[in-house]
Amino acid sequence: EPEPAPRPEPEPRPNPVPTENSFSDLLAGLDEEDAAIEQQQEQAEQRREAQQRIATVTDDYKGRIGQQVQRAWSRPMELRVMDLRDRETVVRINLLPTGEMQGEPVIVSGSGIASLDQSALRALQRIRRFEVPEDIQAFNQNFRSFTITFKPEDLMQ
Repeated sequence: EPEPAPRPEPEPRPNPVPTENSFSDLLAGLDEEDAAIEQQQEQAEQRREAQQRIATVTDDYKGRIGQQVQRAWSRPMELRVMDLRDRETVVRINLLPTGEMQGEPVIVSGSGIASLDQSALRALQRIRRFEVPEDIQAFNQNFRSFTITFKPEDLMQ
């Protein structure tokens, strides 16, 4: 049998010598990458600023709503002599962008005292229109649906 012919070894390919064009292409790619990073940083900064604005607006309107609730809520007569420390009623409400309540308020966590829980519901129903931000993003994030905690000791201050 004839011996197989030896396979010729492939000739090593020479390393391409960088040309002026390849450097230019590399630099252009780096410039594009830098521009993309810069754009991402600007977008991140804009998001941070928007979140800070929303947080400021949210704090302001939570305070306003808290004042509205304080004015509308009163301690039931039969409970005025009771020690109600550590009692609280948590109520969820849903609002429309106009500040009007959508549906009925719902007790999420009751105080264990029916008349106290009912006084919280009545207080919310007395408020015809809640003060809500015009900023729709802040409204949707924080005011479309939220809870209010009623603590009787807050009424005594």
